[in-house]
Amino acid sequence: MALAPAACRRARRGARARELLACDKVSIQYTVTRVAPLDIKPDLLRIWGRNLRVAGDVDDRFRWTYQQAPEAWDHVFVLAAHEGAPPLHLVGTAGVEVRPFAGGGRELRVALGCNLAVDPTHRTLLPGLQLVRAVRRDTHAEFDLTYNFPNERAQALYARAGYHDLGEVPRYVRVLRHAPYVGRYIGVPWLARPVGAAADLASRARRAIGRRRAARAFQLAWLAVPDRRFDALWENARGDYPIVARRDAAWLRWRYLACPGSCARIAALVERGPAAAVRAYAVVEQLETVAHVRDLFGRRRDLDPLLALLLPELRDRGATSASFRYLGSEVVVGVLRAHGFRVRDARRRVCVDAGAALTEDERRTAMNPTAWHLTEYDEDS
Repeated sequence: MALAPAACRRARRGARARELLACDKVSIQYTVTRVAPLDIKPDLLRIWGRNLRVAGDVDDRFRWTYQQAPEAWDHVFVLAAHEGAPPLHLVGTAGVEVRPFAGGGRELRVALGCNLAVDPTHRTLLPGLQLVRAVRRDTHAEFDLTYNFPNERAQALYARAGYHDLGEVPRYVRVLRHAPYVGRYIGVPWLARPVGAAADLASRARRAIGRRRAARAFQLAWLAVPDRRFDALWENARGDYPIVARRDAAWLRWRYLACPGSCARIAALVERGPAAAVRAYAVVEQLETVAHVRDLFGRRRDLDPLLALLLPELRDRGATSASFRYLGSEVVVGVLRAHGFRVRDARRRVCVDAGAALTEDERRTAMNPTAWHLTEYDEDS
């Protein structure tokens, strides 16, 4: 009986996978070792340059990851291929960024997997799996948690290596200027501007009361550099989130102001009055007409006035929409929805591994996606 086209494709893929496995086992042997990044910097830059999409120069990326971070791990994993007689050559790498978290009333030492790259001619199943398993084995023993944002092609690899799929990280979008979207939807250009203007007016009217209420107690301040007020904000707000990465002044400066290729700015919700305490903030990077909210943090009750003041200002600065990736608290999701954000896509995923030192209660919390507070701040770049 003839196979259906889909079955034929699956059979061909299965045969190809078996061929690749056979090739891996017979002709090439791979080893994974941990080395100091500076010891193999030229090899790392070569592999990154071939295989990673890096904002800016790869040398800048190296300094940011391994030399400028407030806390950096002193190891990187390298994949070596042995093809017959020596010498071996390095064909892949995987890194780890140290990210201090707060969780369950204590400090957590957390590893973020980063810079996974394998040369194209070695992107078969076994070498990639060997590399990812080596990272998990060591971070499982040395860190409280490890998490990764694998791309679509690598998701199955991480699952096979034993990581838990925490779920999708949706992108929430709020339309700020309706005319461009109306024009694409109705296909009548001359109607787009008046219809869009009417929609903008209705949107502003619905949220005018909330904006005036927020403006009585707060103001929005655009800051070039996070100052000591952000240290106080971190201490005051961290308890609102069961699992959250440290967001004090030093870490914010490194993550955004020192990051190669970043042009982000910080919009702070500041109390009116002499104290001018920072109650919440948003990290915003506007690319063309889209305002990308890279991070959002503060006491959960203060995120509402922050967005009430921020979104109209983004519109006044020329943005047609605001975009924010988030996985975590249902309370925060409710605030986003109240301000008109809607899920546009959810292609990005996050996987996690609970370290050997975690208690059973801490493991259960770590496997609950609503316990986390994950934004683009928590990615490697």
